[in-house]
Amino acid sequence: MIEGMEILGENLNATRKLAKTSNRLVETDGGTLLKYRDIAGQEAFLDLTTAKKAADARNGKFLSYIAEGIRQRDARWAQATAAGQIGAGADFIDLCVDECTTKPGERWQHLKWLVKTVAPVAGGAALAVDSSDSDLIRKGLGLIASLGRRAMVNSINLEPERKALVADIARHRALVVANASGEKGLPANADERIANLAELQAVMDEAGIPMNQRYLDPLVLPIATDSENGNHLFKAARAMRERHPAVHLIGGLSNVSFGLPHRSILNNAMMYLFKKHGGDAAIIDPIQIKRFETDDPAFRYAVEALEGRDEYCTEFTAFCRG
Repeated sequence: MIEGMEILGENLNATRKLAKTSNRLVETDGGTLLKYRDIAGQEAFLDLTTAKKAADARNGKFLSYIAEGIRQRDARWAQATAAGQIGAGADFIDLCVDECTTKPGERWQHLKWLVKTVAPVAGGAALAVDSSDSDLIRKGLGLIASLGRRAMVNSINLEPERKALVADIARHRALVVANASGEKGLPANADERIANLAELQAVMDEAGIPMNQRYLDPLVLPIATDSENGNHLFKAARAMRERHPAVHLIGGLSNVSFGLPHRSILNNAMMYLFKKHGGDAAIIDPIQIKRFETDDPAFRYAVEALEGRDEYCTEFTAFCRG
């Protein structure tokens, strides 16, 4: 658990992948299995043979293991995954089935199964519906409410279809992640993030969503594509914290390290810096990021890269490669 940070555990999101070289995989004569511990602590296995064959066919390096577990309706695995996130400090569980299929009807069947499977082991954690399909989010909100559970939406923005979800969120008294995307796409800088979030705040004000139920996401973008992406985030976070002391600030912090080596070091440093600039929540895998490891020799290099002082991350990369 990371002190002072609420955690949206991302490990039941079907977009997540597992490297084919992972030591969690067991190769047998019959195929490929993922080894894990169930909620009773017993050793168990998720069959990833089909996912491995699909990855091999496209010459891919990663397995779509979350999507495969959902397709197989492996309740033992799904409950163990949710319980593991909560045990590591997750306050909310992100549920996303989009990558399982492109068919809306099938997506709904996947989401319905996943919500009903995870709810009994979720304890006090809210269930977050995460989808590119606004109608699927509406259905998910209704289902979670019918089970007597607290819901969260991940996420809304200024795009018309996403902004229209505000009424549903207010009706179900759900928590909401509201990100800084504009009506026509991602913000280019801190000022655009601030302007977009301010406009979205006004929409939520009108709907009567309490400030402490809002999780504003200034958007974490990779520093590999722009060395200033970290600073854009930090500036926007400071501005929103100053304007709205009671609101939550959240970010998908692992996005910052896409395309770079030793991602866990950068992700850990980003957690530290985001909190420093006003963040109080994060979308992460809490099993991988458990605390601020500021004594890591690479930490200083990671901070310099995240703050834009190491252009193209050359010094960080050189240090990590020894």
